[in-house]
Amino acid sequence: MGRILLLLLLAIAAYGAYLQKFYPPRAPADPPPVSAPVTAPPETVPAQPTQTEYGRTVKGKSGYEYLAYLPAGYGVPGQRWPLIVMLHGQSMGGNLDSFKLYGPIKYGLARENFPFVVVSPSTPDGWDTNRLNGFLNLALSQMPGIDANRLYLTGYSMGGHAAWRWACAYPRRFAAMATACGVGNPYEVVRKLQKLPVWVFQGALDDIVSPSRGMEMIGAMKAAKGTVRYTIFPDQGHFILGPVYDNPELYDWFLSHSKQSGKGQAATRELGSAPPPEIPSATK
Repeated sequence: MGRILLLLLLAIAAYGAYLQKFYPPRAPADPPPVSAPVTAPPETVPAQPTQTEYGRTVKGKSGYEYLAYLPAGYGVPGQRWPLIVMLHGQSMGGNLDSFKLYGPIKYGLARENFPFVVVSPSTPDGWDTNRLNGFLNLALSQMPGIDANRLYLTGYSMGGHAAWRWACAYPRRFAAMATACGVGNPYEVVRKLQKLPVWVFQGALDDIVSPSRGMEMIGAMKAAKGTVRYTIFPDQGHFILGPVYDNPELYDWFLSHSKQSGKGQAATRELGSAPPPEIPSATK
């Protein structure tokens, strides 16, 4: 048995030598080269078109919270800007951003070269004349570069009523005023506003502010021999924000007046079928 096992081991060894002679072992394959991690090429961002900054709005608080429109180029040293104060109607206070939807701020944001600073204060109830005047003083102190000879006042509905009161209380404050569906005290107008150019806008179908009251204000200005222009919209009611404040002629008219030059404009009448009534007693 031992001889058989020995012969078997010799046979296995001989066979192994035979395999190594005719079938040498292969060298191990080279490991794959180690390369740097693949990085995607940087994404090319197409050039973005440059958009002109037409203007911007800022919020502030100076007795009344307000939204101000600042024209493109505002802040350039030595440049002075005309300013419009816009007083809103009774249902329009409380949300400053809503002023971007109507009036001079809306108009300015849609145009590249609107040359005014616009200040729109907000009130949840009514307007107080003395508080408004203090508000404007503080707002002007916060916004340098305003031309004090080109301050313009405008108001719609409740804001129009306040504009008449403010102008009568401080008749030398503004270079010109435009009111939309706004009325005041005609006797105060006769006494105080002989030198203030005024443009009155009124809807002939207005069922909130009677057109006859608007005509009364026009008559008071004429009785005072003041500079008055007026537009009566024959097919419009109370809501005339669009026809008034989307009209470029209004802003050209503002710019035609300056306290420094004292430039006035002859009284004109537009879309009126008859002259406004005079108020004889108002001349007393």
